[in-house]
Amino acid sequence: MRIEENLDHEYQRKKKHFKRTKKQGCPCKLVIQEVVIFRGFQAPLSRKIRTNISKTIKDPKNPRSTERLFVLHKRNVHEDHLTGKIAGVTRNLSKEISNKIHELAEEGVVKVGEVKKELEKHVKTLPLKKRPSFLNKQYFPTNKTVSNHIQLALAKNRYSNEEQENARMHLEHLSKNADIHGTFSYYFRAHCEEKDEKFLIVIQTEWQKKILSTFGECFVIDSTFNTSKYKLPLYELVAHTNVGYIPIGIIITEDETEKDIFDGLTILKSWNPQWNPSSVVSDCDIAQSNALQKMFPGTVYHFGMFYLYTV
Repeated sequence: MRIEENLDHEYQRKKKHFKRTKKQGCPCKLVIQEVVIFRGFQAPLSRKIRTNISKTIKDPKNPRSTERLFVLHKRNVHEDHLTGKIAGVTRNLSKEISNKIHELAEEGVVKVGEVKKELEKHVKTLPLKKRPSFLNKQYFPTNKTVSNHIQLALAKNRYSNEEQENARMHLEHLSKNADIHGTFSYYFRAHCEEKDEKFLIVIQTEWQKKILSTFGECFVIDSTFNTSKYKLPLYELVAHTNVGYIPIGIIITEDETEKDIFDGLTILKSWNPQWNPSSVVSDCDIAQSNALQKMFPGTVYHFGMFYLYTV
């Protein structure tokens, strides 16, 4: 029986790309020559005699015993890459280029095309003798490599005070302009190692509170962690209404731990004291299930069809 396609999550097997073994920028060459020796023949100076001997050797009716020798000529020496037993290790992006990408990401340049243009300008400033070829992936990385390093830079700075302060100020701005963006409740907690507190944001609009009070008897909860470019798990609570599924709350946590999920559910529960669902639909995540059972004891839990087929 074939499972229905077009599900919420579609996973496809990626095609493997095998890298070539050529070392970029290395002048060393290995030349192999094949020498075939035919015993019983000599190479005379006369061109006519050499032609006759060649026809005799190539005649399949008169097979001759031969010897093959392979002569190796090594030219120059290896440069700009590892040698020996660890020579097969893939060369990573240059540390200089990696640091440049991180600097650009911190300055707000996060588009791959713009970053590559800045990298090309940076490479042109290098001394002419050290300027690499455009085929050298250490200094001219692919779009995927640049995108990965941009995301690493953003993930590294996700706990910075500046980014957290920007998030808090943005939430305050939206709350003060309720006539434009609508009235909503929010909870913000910054990451603080001294107080052993983790990052947490909980958002719920007044309209979502009304939907929860009417259709919150059963809801679905799921996270988008590791399914998008963002490094923070985003939990979305959805209720089934008479016009389809509608979100009733948003929780953004630092990690997918039981405590983080429970803290987010506690805030939503404080905004909706009468909320006591009879059933919940979720995935097979243990931390999520424990947090739900701790928050709503006695509630019936169901697993979605997608998770049952993929377990």
